[in-house]
Amino acid sequence: YQATAERVMIPDRTYNQTISEFEIQFVCVKPYSEGSSLISTFVVPSGTNTYILSTTISGSAPNRPTFRFTLPSGSGASLVKRVDVQYSETGNQLTVSGGLLSAAELIANYDRYLITQNGTNKDFIGQMDDIEAGDATFYITISGKNDGTRINLEYAPRYW
Repeated sequence: YQATAERVMIPDRTYNQTISEFEIQFVCVKPYSEGSSLISTFVVPSGTNTYILSTTISGSAPNRPTFRFTLPSGSGASLVKRVDVQYSETGNQLTVSGGLLSAAELIANYDRYLITQNGTNKDFIGQMDDIEAGDATFYITISGKNDGTRINLEYAPRYW
């Protein structure tokens, strides 16, 4: 855990030379501990439009993973036109579309609420949820022609 001291209070008068009463208030931005990073790799079979990604999120606290999509290779614009990620627990969906490149690395970082394509910020619509620890199911929809998109699900388990 890492915290910042927000306030320190020491009484004006103390009557002891060796000890003093004080109060410290800490603010903890991340009130959990993290384990070592884990990566699960999935390949969406060629021709599949909706892929059900079922996994187990380790830890005891909610998580915000990173999805790393490697789009199929080719030249110029990708035949993948849109990528949707829906978390089954809430039904909330995240959509990225327009200007997707062949062989691009599309990263959806839920912790930073950011999507990049080859390192450049990318617009998106929808919501990035906290993912509860335990069994998790995501519906990944790839619109356009999919020739085997690879997905890495990356996260560090969080513990209370």
